[in-house]
Amino acid sequence: MTDILLRLAAVGLLRNRANAAYNALRAEAEKDMKRADRLSVWDPDEKIYLGAVSKTNPEKTAGVGDVEAFLSWVKATYPDDVDWDMDIVGPDDEVKAVLYQHAKHLVKLKEIVKPAFRAKVLEASNAAKEPAGPKGELDVPGIIMSAAASSNVQFRPTAEASATLTELIRSGAVKVPDLLDVPDAPDGGE
Repeated sequence: MTDILLRLAAVGLLRNRANAAYNALRAEAEKDMKRADRLSVWDPDEKIYLGAVSKTNPEKTAGVGDVEAFLSWVKATYPDDVDWDMDIVGPDDEVKAVLYQHAKHLVKLKEIVKPAFRAKVLEASNAAKEPAGPKGELDVPGIIMSAAASSNVQFRPTAEASATLTELIRSGAVKVPDLLDVPDAPDGGE
């Protein structure tokens, strides 16, 4: 068992160092790439396509940030898209026992925006890149736009990439860091 544990520890160390090296190279490549770039990766002779390095292009997305403001706007603008729902106001054990017998004093009706209409407004907002209604109205109360996520660089290999890259590394045509020469993290966090 000791041999397995030592090998696990050693491979874990190499994995962590490889991840750190990979992330450092991604950050370096990202400096020269624009959002949504997709660059082909070929072997040195440009005969074998190895895959692509791409930089994501996340966009802002719409969500409901103020349920009451959105509900008020829908009630005034699209009243047919308001529905009713219930809030359970009694303790769980009492509600379970009494609801079974249809005790109406344990429920309270409340207005909600119909889920299909909510989806339409969020879709229109995502398309307009700002809070918008389904007919193009802007400044819809209660709708917020989240900040776009940061983009990241990634490599998507082809089926041939593994064997070709292995040969390129072994032959010295592609230089990779010696993972045993990488210093440990200050806290020993391997």
